[in-house]
Amino acid sequence: MVKVKVPSEYMGQMCGLCGNNNGVRSDDFMLPDGEITNSRKTFANSWYIDTRNVTCPDPPPGHCEEHIRTAAEAACQILKDTDGPFAVCHNTEDPEPFFQSCVIDMCAWGISTTALCQNLETYADECREVGVAPFAWRTDDRCPLDCQPDSTYSICTTPCPATCPNPNAPKQCTESCVEGCECNPGYLLSGQNCVLEEQCGCISDYGRYFMLGEQWRENGFDCVCEEGNVMACESVTAIMPIYIPCDEAAETTVCYAWGDPHYHMFDGDEHHFQGPCRYTLAKDQGTSCDFIVEAQNQPITSAPHLSFVRDVYVEAYGLTVGLHQGKLVTVDGELHSLPFSKALNKIQVYLSGLFVYVWLVAVPDDYSGSMCGLCGNFNGFSGDDFMTPDGTIVADVNIFGNSWLTDNETCPDDPPTDPPDGCSDALKAAAEAECGVLTDDPGPFASCHGRLDPQRFFDTCVFDLCGLGGDTRGLCQNLEAYAEACVQAGGARFSWRTPDRCPLNCGGNSTFSTCASLCPATCLNPTASEKCDRNCTEGCECDEGFLLSGQTCVLESQCGCTGDEGRYFVLGERWGREGETCVCEMGGNITCEACSEDDGHELVLVNGVLECLCVEDRCNECLSDPCQNGSCIDRVNGYTCDCFAGYEGVHCETDIDECAVSSDNCDSDATCTNTPGSFTCACNSGYQGDGRSCVDMDECALGTDDCDSDATCTNTPGSFTCACNSGYQGDGRSCVDIDECALGTDDCDGNATCTNTPGSFTCACNSGYQGDGRSCVDIDECAVNTDDCNGNATCTNTPGSFTCACNSGYQGDGRSCVDIDECAMGTDDCDSEATCTNTPGTFTCACNSGYHGDGRSCVDIDECAEDTDDCDSDATCTNTPGTFTCACNSGYQGDGRSCVDMDECALGTDDCDSDATCTNTPGSFTCACNSGYQGDGRSCVDIDECAMGTDDCDGNATCTNTPGSFTCACNSGYWGDGRSCDTDNLVIAPPRWVLQYLQDASAPNTGLQLPEIRDFDPSRGLPDQLPRTFIQNIQGRKIRDELRQTIDVSVFRDGYWIDLEISAD
Repeated sequence: MVKVKVPSEYMGQMCGLCGNNNGVRSDDFMLPDGEITNSRKTFANSWYIDTRNVTCPDPPPGHCEEHIRTAAEAACQILKDTDGPFAVCHNTEDPEPFFQSCVIDMCAWGISTTALCQNLETYADECREVGVAPFAWRTDDRCPLDCQPDSTYSICTTPCPATCPNPNAPKQCTESCVEGCECNPGYLLSGQNCVLEEQCGCISDYGRYFMLGEQWRENGFDCVCEEGNVMACESVTAIMPIYIPCDEAAETTVCYAWGDPHYHMFDGDEHHFQGPCRYTLAKDQGTSCDFIVEAQNQPITSAPHLSFVRDVYVEAYGLTVGLHQGKLVTVDGELHSLPFSKALNKIQVYLSGLFVYVWLVAVPDDYSGSMCGLCGNFNGFSGDDFMTPDGTIVADVNIFGNSWLTDNETCPDDPPTDPPDGCSDALKAAAEAECGVLTDDPGPFASCHGRLDPQRFFDTCVFDLCGLGGDTRGLCQNLEAYAEACVQAGGARFSWRTPDRCPLNCGGNSTFSTCASLCPATCLNPTASEKCDRNCTEGCECDEGFLLSGQTCVLESQCGCTGDEGRYFVLGERWGREGETCVCEMGGNITCEACSEDDGHELVLVNGVLECLCVEDRCNECLSDPCQNGSCIDRVNGYTCDCFAGYEGVHCETDIDECAVSSDNCDSDATCTNTPGSFTCACNSGYQGDGRSCVDMDECALGTDDCDSDATCTNTPGSFTCACNSGYQGDGRSCVDIDECALGTDDCDGNATCTNTPGSFTCACNSGYQGDGRSCVDIDECAVNTDDCNGNATCTNTPGSFTCACNSGYQGDGRSCVDIDECAMGTDDCDSEATCTNTPGTFTCACNSGYHGDGRSCVDIDECAEDTDDCDSDATCTNTPGTFTCACNSGYQGDGRSCVDMDECALGTDDCDSDATCTNTPGSFTCACNSGYQGDGRSCVDIDECAMGTDDCDGNATCTNTPGSFTCACNSGYWGDGRSCDTDNLVIAPPRWVLQYLQDASAPNTGLQLPEIRDFDPSRGLPDQLPRTFIQNIQGRKIRDELRQTIDVSVFRDGYWIDLEISAD
């Protein structure tokens, strides 16, 4: 269906087959001259736009058999049923015209469900257009709408679906809803398919959308949409440069063509010739290396006044090599895979980088002055380059160009003229800005400016961009041309492409290089690059481990085949040779099939490939049994098929659908089903019989209808109709209450909730609003204190509600706010030497003991320096961060705050000599050698009183030194104690024991008092108790010992020392 929708301002301003839109139907058959006609044919033909003055014939007579018309009217009656699904529209849009159109279409199409559904769709769509709420009229049996994958049918979907180019379209849509399929959540519409976002396609520079994998040609570029919105485009509007050297060793001059197109001639001049035909580009006139180079131009679709070089043909050594778009190469019309050589290797054709190269090898000749064509005569003088084939010099480029026309079969009648100067100031400024990269200094091309003036390339660049309407893709052709011309002028290759400026997208297994080898490693010659002596070129080169097979980089295992004369064929390529057709298979194997003239076949060139075809009348085409469902009759140069009943077509391949062409004999109330070569008849639902004779069934009376309980059943011929009762809508089989709320036909306030009720609805203001539901105003809960914000939160009124936000120092949802313990969370700014104390809504900082400050900045207190420490007077105070330490001085012990003297003598920690006496002093001790010893107390040595004469022995006694003392013994003949020796008679004193006891602190109850001296007879035994320590004085001799279980005691008795053993119980 075609629909033209115009705003009200166009009322009375329209004309054509749609009428004049003036509100009056009777004058719609208005002719272009304003006259009114009653003839449909005259009216229609008056608006025919073809200038060939062809008129429409009279329409065929409208014949419709009675049974077909009856069936058509019954089927289309649903449009007018007052209880049918379309009844809701009757008061707004008269269904009668749509009913009549429906009947006419079904008569014309033979009771076609397609015709029925199209008419029902038209009426439903028109109902929506005039404001009727969308309603359900489709069922599983009546015009079901099959949606594509990942989409769902809806009776009310947006007419502005979410698409890949505009995912937000539904949010911006102001149009009423329509029925149709809508993409499921998470999917977007790409063309006619619902896809995930990552499967979306590309948007071109002009905003045109292309699906993933879609290919198109735009302004001289072949493009394909790849994943990630990447458009891989390859120029097809220029084949450059076109090399014309005959000998690699000879000095060469280059003529090249680029753009739309521009020609740089041998002698350095340039011209712009827009001819759309085939022309001689360069031709040799008399040297041993005869060749011709021709160029086939083609107009640019978007700018027909401009053309581009589509094909180049090189004729040499009796062969014609054609270079075509897409890097396709033919030899005498037959496609050849690259690389290849011909004429005993004198013609070499190969792919390297961006270009296909044709090398012609011959004995060197001087071509100066022997050339002709669009490239000039190569005589060193540019003033005579516009020379026509007859030698005439002309000034007009179009006369010059057309003189070298070689094939005018496809040329237009009018010769090309100079393109119009249609470049606005704004477009020219934009073109100059884009092309300015050529002349920028500094810029990527600056290194070449000294070798080759960029101005003429800048001018042609601006010319192309203007001619192409600002299409910047033409920019790349001019940048490529200048970069290549720089190399031809002796410059080094340089990098000028960027990801945003003319990026070169290489195929799989290849990488772009500014200096790729002119002798790439190919399947035919894997080591070619190792022996290459040619300069490099920019372009794509195969990655390590891959070889060039035709135009594709493949693994060696995927290389093709080598045929006769070293010709290379890619894997799967087919070709013809010497009475057979061949194909290249894996492993380099070539499989061929015979093409024999004996059975009427021969090799024929078709689309560049020699195929084996049957020609003239030399073979019986019926031998291949081409007629699928008929008999084959052999004819001269062909055959005909005599089809069996029920089939038709050239090869009897098409089954005749008797049902579709109404050649069946089924009852008008039966369904005809086509079968291979025949058909079957079955009474339609609602009828009974054998299919060729059917009678109606009254489903309503029989109770076999499936109308909804809230619908009315009406019997119709062959069926019945169900119409929802008033207040309900649906197809009659399923009736649902009209939900004014869901359809948006209620008049509730925008801030009210609509509640559907059977046959009506109610409006209630939403929470936060007050009113009657049709008019609602906002309640300021904060002002009227009806909010439930926490006491430590701030209430802010919002439309229909309010928000609660906890005050600073509190956290929560605003309705429940709890104090933030900044101290626990570490969000306070207290000094690290301060104590943080949380308070409601905030916190305090207090410097720790030993520090002073405001709590956010604390410094250490030096208690030792300020004499505020409590160290003992015999201790040393040491300040530490935040406190101090006390350590008792040497010779004292304690915690530093209380220090007592250490009795090193009692503790045995002194270092006095064993023959010295230790005396404790405050904080230290002293050592004094015992009597009989001398030294500093820490080291004591025995004094030899005898040797020193300090003893007090009697002169008649012998002095004997002992450790710490000495002894005196009266010499023989004397008696006494050695200190006094007498020669008188020896007096034997009576035995007498003298024992002096000393009180022992550990045994206070010894019963002895000090001093106590008593005599006792050893025969009387020892006392009951003995002190742990005791001293015996016997005749002035002192003995000291420690109490043991058994104590050895030496006593002096009657002038003799007696050793006694005293045991204590």
